[in-house]
Amino acid sequence: MLQKKFISVCLILAMLIVGFMPTTISNAENLGTIEGFIDGDIISSQNVISNIRQGFTVEVPGTSYSTVTDDKGYFKLEMPFSTIKIQIIMKKSAFLERECILSSFSESVILSTAANPIKLMSGDMPVQGVQDKAINMTDILEVIKAFNTTLGYPTYEEILDLNQDKAINMEDIMVIVNNFNKSSLDYEPIVPGGVTAKPTPTNTPQKTEHLSQSFLLIRPQVLLQSILDQGQMW
Repeated sequence: MLQKKFISVCLILAMLIVGFMPTTISNAENLGTIEGFIDGDIISSQNVISNIRQGFTVEVPGTSYSTVTDDKGYFKLEMPFSTIKIQIIMKKSAFLERECILSSFSESVILSTAANPIKLMSGDMPVQGVQDKAINMTDILEVIKAFNTTLGYPTYEEILDLNQDKAINMEDIMVIVNNFNKSSLDYEPIVPGGVTAKPTPTNTPQKTEHLSQSFLLIRPQVLLQSILDQGQMW
């Protein structure tokens, strides 16, 4: 009697093991990778480039699939294949958020290469921990709060030191000026393989904030003097 029960238990265990094996193999086969390289648009010294490249978050909103870039800007995201559209968000504090849309995910994808990384514009400063996905006067004023400070000063904030030279000065302001009036909508679509597609032209006028793009291009020194005057008023 005991022997029959033992044999029955063994058979049940064997069936359970066999039953789970195909599922495990199937799940492994249904996983793919999305990988690539990300970099900021900041021109800085060679010894801080790795600091700029690392720490970009790459995630699929509404899911638990997320990763961060290493000091070379490399990321690798592993997730199940899908026949539906996938939105991938790339972000980092002080950088303008960017997205990539995959119409489907039926095979592993390389979005970009080390030689041609995905670039994120710098200058979207966090204000009370929130970034507004646009580079405007609010970001400039945020940097001015710590203008002319260096590492060690009580008011120095590393996040405001965009080029990470341990000093918050005109170079950091110029980083924002170069991307002034840009928003996440100004990015070109990302095509796998490290190539960006040209967006379809539209007649929608770009949003401006206090200053036109032409003014920024023609007379940036006037803008900068105005900014400094505002800073001195504080």
